Amino acid sequence: MAHKGKNKRKASKLNELAKITSHQLPDVRYNGMIVKELQEEIYLPRENMEKVMGVKKSGYYSILGKALLDPDQVDTLSNFARVWLKGLNTFDFDAASFNEFLHTKNRNLGGVLPITLIHSESGRRELSDAFDRIEYSIYG
Repeated sequence: MAHKGKNKRKASKLNELAKITSHQLPDVRYNGMIVKELQEEIYLPRENMEKVMGVKKSGYYSILGKALLDPDQVDTLSNFARVWLKGLNTFDFDAASFNEFLHTKNRNLGGVLPITLIHSESGRRELSDAFDRIEYSIYG
């Protein structure tokens, strides 16, 4: 686990991706290595990043080799980055606390591990809503 503040200091790819807007997508240019760079920056296991990208192991390595990601792939990364950054912010950029939240079954999220929700857009919306409830102390 990362120590407090480490993700805040190294959040360059995370912040960069989180700032992409829908109207910028056609003009954004990233090669596939941005996926691995982000994965390493936030200490996310490869298997989880494969699920975020909606691919199996071979598809993940295929993405890494791409000279240019398509707009849908960039959109997926951007959406993921916004939710991940929101989660870190909710836990005051304390990566250990955020990681503990992600890996503890949560009754308010249907009894699942929150980390499993990052794999889909609807799951990321549920996480985003949960972070709002935590932030505003209406989580219960």
